[in-house]
Amino acid sequence: NTLLIQIDPYYQAMHGDNSLFAIEQKKDIVLSVRQYAENSPYFYKFNHSLDLQGFYDSRLEEFFAAELQDAVRMQNHYIYFICAILKGASELGDGICSVIKENIIDSSVADYDRDNLIYALNDEDDFLLEVLNKIKDGELDDDNDHLKEALLNKLYPDVVDSKSVIQYLQLYHTTERGGGI
Repeated sequence: NTLLIQIDPYYQAMHGDNSLFAIEQKKDIVLSVRQYAENSPYFYKFNHSLDLQGFYDSRLEEFFAAELQDAVRMQNHYIYFICAILKGASELGDGICSVIKENIIDSSVADYDRDNLIYALNDEDDFLLEVLNKIKDGELDDDNDHLKEALLNKLYPDVVDSKSVIQYLQLYHTTERGGGI
């Protein structure tokens, strides 16, 4: 396992049987992917969240919280890898959710990273609606519409219904949307 992790940690994470990995092996793989990201910053292939399901373990909450903070600072594809792991978790702890939320409302974090963090949050509809209303009230900037797009994709139609969605759609700065609303 160690040799494969050193040769291609990303491939091991994506295609290995992660359910069989011990906690320390999971950490080793994540740290190896992080190191790989420093040399090849644009390595991540998108839409691999299902491949990483089960990789998160609640015993690694502090580890992933720290890795998420580092991923935000690294400004490369490592954040997508970490977000995919978090998105595939059946349940996230309060600590990691808190770190995700802090980064979502932090305007110094790039919008294209914050929208990925939105997708990593599950069962946090009240918070996500609060963020959407902060955008609506001008308390949170979203000039390029990335956050609104992610928030509406996550909240519509279960939380934001068809009658109230128009108030949020009117906030868009561009006329072209790539989302699925």
